Amino acid sequence: HNRVISDKDPSAHAEILALRDAARTTENYRLEDCSLYVTLEPCPMCSGAIIGARLSRLIYGAKDDKAGAVDSVVKLFKIDQLNHHTRVTGGVLQDQSLQLLRDFFTRLRQIRGRKCE
Repeated sequence: HNRVISDKDPSAHAEILALRDAARTTENYRLEDCSLYVTLEPCPMCSGAIIGARLSRLIYGAKDDKAGAVDSVVKLFKIDQLNHHTRVTGGVLQDQSLQLLRDFFTRLRQIRGRKCE
């Protein structure tokens, strides 16, 4: 999950944290034989990091019509000039991913609402 607020770090998206963890574990920034599964289409920052890490595959659930950089707002993975091309599969368990995200944000709003009272 994202830790942007708790870590006070604008780069602490779940994808970035997973890439950092994988690089530490493998002791290599190149993650060529790795796949990343995410519920939501990655943003431009995370997409750039995925490409930079040379992941072999990205699998995501739901499109992000506001900030997606795979198939929605920007199509970063389709730029031929880039030196690495990650295979992408989108829309996997899309309905379940959307429901998971909706439930998470509903709970978050309820928790935040209680703190305001």
